[in-house]
Amino acid sequence: MQFGDELYLAVSKDRGSARWLQFFTQSVSKLIRQRLSTQVERVRGWLQSTDKVLEAHRIPLESWVPVHGVPGNYQALSSFHE
Repeated sequence: MQFGDELYLAVSKDRGSARWLQFFTQSVSKLIRQRLSTQVERVRGWLQSTDKVLEAHRIPLESWVPVHGVPGNYQALSSFHE
């Protein structure tokens, strides 16, 4: 997860920092093993932030939000690479 890697460096590898914990209350590896719906809800919460590292990843992360507000209707992650 590129966002997590960049944020980790931005917080000087301090997983206890408030900035890190704003996004990751558990390890990144645990987050990505959760159900997709759980991951989507987490990412949706992140999008309320104006963090500089998040801003650099906003467009790809927004693709995780349900399309047209329909639960379970997600854009393919590959759609932003075309």
